[in-house]
Amino acid sequence: MGAVLLAAVFQAFLEIYDARIADLKRLATGGTGVLPPGDISVDLVNRMAKEASLAADHVLRACIRALDYCPPVDLTFGDYLRALITADMDLEPDDQFNYRTAFISGFRARGIFPEGVRNLSEENLRWQPPKIRLSPDRMRQMLSSLDLTWNLSSDRKQSYLRGESNGFLLWRWLQEKLLPEEAAAVEADLGVYIRAGHQVPKEIPTSDDGTPLLQIHSVRPARRINSRGQQLTDLVVEAIQRFIVTDPATGEKTIHRGGVTLLIDMENERIRYAVRKRVGSAARIQAEQNFMRIAVDGSQSYFDRTGEREPFAMLHRGE
Repeated sequence: MGAVLLAAVFQAFLEIYDARIADLKRLATGGTGVLPPGDISVDLVNRMAKEASLAADHVLRACIRALDYCPPVDLTFGDYLRALITADMDLEPDDQFNYRTAFISGFRARGIFPEGVRNLSEENLRWQPPKIRLSPDRMRQMLSSLDLTWNLSSDRKQSYLRGESNGFLLWRWLQEKLLPEEAAAVEADLGVYIRAGHQVPKEIPTSDDGTPLLQIHSVRPARRINSRGQQLTDLVVEAIQRFIVTDPATGEKTIHRGGVTLLIDMENERIRYAVRKRVGSAARIQAEQNFMRIAVDGSQSYFDRTGEREPFAMLHRGE
């Protein structure tokens, strides 16, 4: 499956590279853009190689940057495409060489279509802001409760410990400072359960006082600089929650996970995106159960030239 993703991204890289060298080819061919047979000049080789390096650097940075825009669980290729497009639109609104069109083309050519998207336009693929709106004062209060002094020169162990501490501090703020009506709106929009109450499903594990267990990870600032030297700083928060399903026939328990990735604009003190996989989603639970059933019975077993079942064949089911 990794080869599918690699092929999609590499096609995008080739299209971006072709766009970047189009003017060089026109200059070298008197405007035709068609290089003649045989060797080309060393100067042209060097210029084209430089453009290839710049294109590769941009594609690599875009692919890494997109990880901050992905849901914390149950990631699909379609989700990753949306993360790529959103991250690039945030940092580089002016897409001079049609980078985003190239990414969309590469994924479309391999039949990768995100769920819930009507068409593969940039605006439709971009993650949308959540409905929840905490006041600037409330956002400022929340951010001030965290230690956000992390930077690239920080000790890695201290950065990790600071992130763990921030996760607890944020959880405590949600429990103690969030008003009941705010908590209900946040839960509905983010797809996780925060406070004890009658609306918490019995499948959600809770502490002794009925508070739903919620793991908050990766509370850290992400600082990015675009091609114009402008800086964008987000707070990236990942929260994960378990949902335990009991088979009525066998009594066997299965753990499913949901969660949300928040990107908070620290300058304007607002939640820009909430990339969620709703806890307890019936469709996702059914899909996971079907997948595990295939894994157990080995019903999908091609590449079977030696009589031994291929353990990874189930990943290609339906591809």
